[in-house]
Amino acid sequence: MAHGSTTWSSDQTATFCSHVWTPPEVWLFDTTTGNATLAYSFPNVTSCFGISEIDDDVFAVVVGNFSAKTFQPGPASFSVHKLDFTKSDAEGNARALKSPTASEIVAMPDAEALNGMATLSRESNLVLIADSPKGVIWKVDTKTGDYSVALNDTTMAPAQGQGLPLGVNALTVLGDYVYYTGTTQMVYCRVKVDKEANPVGDFEVIASGFLPDNVEMTEDGVAYIPTAPQNSVVRLTPSGQISLVTGGQVSTQLAGPSSVRLSKDRQILYVGTNGGQIAPVLGSFIEPAKIVKVSF
Repeated sequence: MAHGSTTWSSDQTATFCSHVWTPPEVWLFDTTTGNATLAYSFPNVTSCFGISEIDDDVFAVVVGNFSAKTFQPGPASFSVHKLDFTKSDAEGNARALKSPTASEIVAMPDAEALNGMATLSRESNLVLIADSPKGVIWKVDTKTGDYSVALNDTTMAPAQGQGLPLGVNALTVLGDYVYYTGTTQMVYCRVKVDKEANPVGDFEVIASGFLPDNVEMTEDGVAYIPTAPQNSVVRLTPSGQISLVTGGQVSTQLAGPSSVRLSKDRQILYVGTNGGQIAPVLGSFIEPAKIVKVSF
């Protein structure tokens, strides 16, 4: 139903991977042709959430059971899987994106509803995963399957009195900092961490007062954040100044933007939408999910 996280493939400069919330699928998108190819469909679950590259053309993916009607997770249903797209040619010295090999990294029965994911560093083998209703960020060793809560702060909890228990949503890593969005608290935050993802600084609120979903960052700390039910994408400076990139509350141009990725040359922003199927524009407008190209 909805596009979620996206991530570029290493060896295909015009191709990125994107997951679909439900059905639980990962797709390859060629940005030069606009063609989309189903790469993998996960069996025995209803939903697919965060995705992050952990090695060249090897991705960790969150899957589990989550109802698009009730917005409730299935108890003890979430796990992290690996999709390996690497294939050798006849000489054994080239990689190509083909049908991936899938394997489970770890089941996480004590997680409530896993959501966004980011790789801390390839050297550490650690990925960080937001648990939206629980209000924590887990760390998972993709080699051993060991996992534990890495980050826990009041800014990550769902806002009280909200029908949708959506706290910490998306996250990304830049330098020594983990940046994350808290949707129902309407905050965009960061915290400094060590090499094992332990917090070594204060949890800082960079900006507030809008509905953040996913997050994409440039090397100089500028963030692009889709606002889902506010139907827009905003740009935030490192100091928290917000400006509108595209869309708007009553605009049907971007109905339910839920993910963003910059092109490798940083000249184009690709925006994945859910078509307003969660929160229709003006209360009635919905459309199929899509990916929109925004040129700078």
